[in-house]
Amino acid sequence: MVLNPEHPEPRHEPAQSRFIIDDSRGQAVLEYRLGEGRVDFTRTFVPPTMRGGGVAARLVDAGLAWAEREGLEPLGSCSYVGAALAKRKR
Repeated sequence: MVLNPEHPEPRHEPAQSRFIIDDSRGQAVLEYRLGEGRVDFTRTFVPPTMRGGGVAARLVDAGLAWAEREGLEPLGSCSYVGAALAKRKR
């Protein structure tokens, strides 16, 4: 996977329960719900104009790193996050 250096780093917006990447082509988002001692990543969306550059992977990496720092168990209701979690457990 090739990461596009033109994309800014993910930004955490805790008040909206999401991580985002904004650029001139749109806004990609990773949404989550907090529970007791856990975080459920519920949705990943990357607009077509931003796809193919590793944007979703950047969002998920940022979300999982945050969960780890906060001591939260990550869950993946979103299939993309679920697949990323399964890869990490191998």
